Amino acid sequence: MIEKRLRQFRRPHCGSVRIDETYIRIRGKWRYLYRAIDKHGNPVDFLLTARRDLDAAKRVFRKMLKNEPLLSPEKIGTDGANTFPSAIKTSVDDGLLHPDPVHCVTKHLQQGIESDHFG
Repeated sequence: MIEKRLRQFRRPHCGSVRIDETYIRIRGKWRYLYRAIDKHGNPVDFLLTARRDLDAAKRVFRKMLKNEPLLSPEKIGTDGANTFPSAIKTSVDDGLLHPDPVHCVTKHLQQGIESDHFG
């Protein structure tokens, strides 16, 4: 329900996206929340899942890009999770991402998304 309401406010991003996941508790169960924001901190998309694996990382990209392929980012920033490089390659092969996106693995680019893990 939250996602349906937020979809109408979705805007094109600036070409650079940061993706991260965090572990949150919902109704007594622990879940992973994948979030994508642009470099200005505006939300692009999110995904709530029970597992943190390659399939979940692939679903993040599919969900983020399936309805609006023009929002395909040219630069993708992630943390050191080993699932993102394979998910990016699969998304490129499926035609969801640009043919040669720049993938940056650094904590400094992630600061905008990492800083809201608190409380």
